[in-house]
Amino acid sequence: MNQSVNWQQYNDWLDALRLRRQIPGLAVRVFTKDEVLYERGFGFRNAERGLPVDSDTIFGIASVTKSFTAMTVLQAASAGQLDLDDAITRWLPELTLWQDREAPTVRQLLTQTSGLPALPILVHAMAESGRGDPTEAFNPPLPPHEVRPAGTLEEVIEFLNEDAVIEEPGGLFCYQNDAWGLLAGIVSRATGTEFEELVFDNITQPLGMNRTTFDLERVLADENATTLYAKDPAGNVMESPKWQDSQSLAGAGFLRSTARDLTAWVRFLMARDGSRLKVRDDLLAEMQSPLVWCGPGGSYGYGLTVNEDHRGVTLISHGGRLKGVSSNIGYSPELGVGAVVLMNLEEQPADLMWLGAINTALGVPVDTPRYRPEPVPVSEADAVELLGEYRSLEPWGRLVLERTQAGELQVLDGEAARRLDAFLVSKDEFAIRGEDQDQYVAVLRDESGQPWGLHYGRRILYRR
Repeated sequence: MNQSVNWQQYNDWLDALRLRRQIPGLAVRVFTKDEVLYERGFGFRNAERGLPVDSDTIFGIASVTKSFTAMTVLQAASAGQLDLDDAITRWLPELTLWQDREAPTVRQLLTQTSGLPALPILVHAMAESGRGDPTEAFNPPLPPHEVRPAGTLEEVIEFLNEDAVIEEPGGLFCYQNDAWGLLAGIVSRATGTEFEELVFDNITQPLGMNRTTFDLERVLADENATTLYAKDPAGNVMESPKWQDSQSLAGAGFLRSTARDLTAWVRFLMARDGSRLKVRDDLLAEMQSPLVWCGPGGSYGYGLTVNEDHRGVTLISHGGRLKGVSSNIGYSPELGVGAVVLMNLEEQPADLMWLGAINTALGVPVDTPRYRPEPVPVSEADAVELLGEYRSLEPWGRLVLERTQAGELQVLDGEAARRLDAFLVSKDEFAIRGEDQDQYVAVLRDESGQPWGLHYGRRILYRR
């Protein structure tokens, strides 16, 4: 770590970014294995009542939950209760998608290479929990008669059996929330213990993470739990108190925690010693290794993303987003520095704030991006062949690539068709310009070189 670290500069950058993006509450902690380097709660857990944020404020952590789910599976594998190379149908025989071919393995669910597509099951699983929220005035929920059953593991499996068009296991990475519901079901069946109990008994309790829970009632009753916020179409921040929740997909993203508790989790990962949680060291190392490509500039282990060369150091992290939730955790093993970022507003750059902490410790400019390829010349024909519409089956999984009258590249993002500027990096990659950081998209081609899809937001979007 750079010995002349300017944490005040990081603090000022964070504060300016928070104010510009109108983030009500933000908790940040930066630490080594035995020291807190920087800690601050910005703004309010409840802006209307002026209640401040601190390191014990409970926030949603969304997909950061996946790293905990992965750990329960690795613990079961360490105890000989399952094998990572088990076909998932050994534990979930109700899944009938692979009757005529080899089913994916537990390991392939963990690396998100099972061949399952991005589906809207999460939307249906969360539908009733969010009903009645003020955001419904501009973001209408699914009408009750359109909500398909997805509240149990069995219903998720039935949904998959009916709707999933699968790719071959072991192929491209595709971020797939339902897979983590399946993993929670597998580990529960293999151990004979409810998934939430496994997380409590085998992870959070041994690590002293006493304010980390799936129990939403407990969160709502806690005086130091955050209120959730969202933005209306005009960009105004508003209270959005209904927490999205799903028992069937708990393993995908419904744990709640604090900056202090998550410090304990990241420090466990940093130590690379599995004995405290009864997990084999080799599996703990695999969890944090670059096992599969997961998009431009990144790789994936088990519930963690790995960037192998950021100014000479490795970045191991994971983020999460839900309504009223933006989060990011992780560390750099070479620096021996970890960080936790938690916010109570959706669609905010928690990953950028997290990376700013690592950059500060590294002694490089705070806004140094983790990935920025040098553009190479692209022919007009290469540009034209990419134009068109691409989709997954998730409601937000839509991207239209088009040209303006001036010949500039633009995208229409999501069902709301947000118009954003874009630029080509190469014939196989383009970038979407963001307010604070660009997002890179890989072009997927068949054997003849024709584009058939995009790898965007870690999902596969198919050309229409």
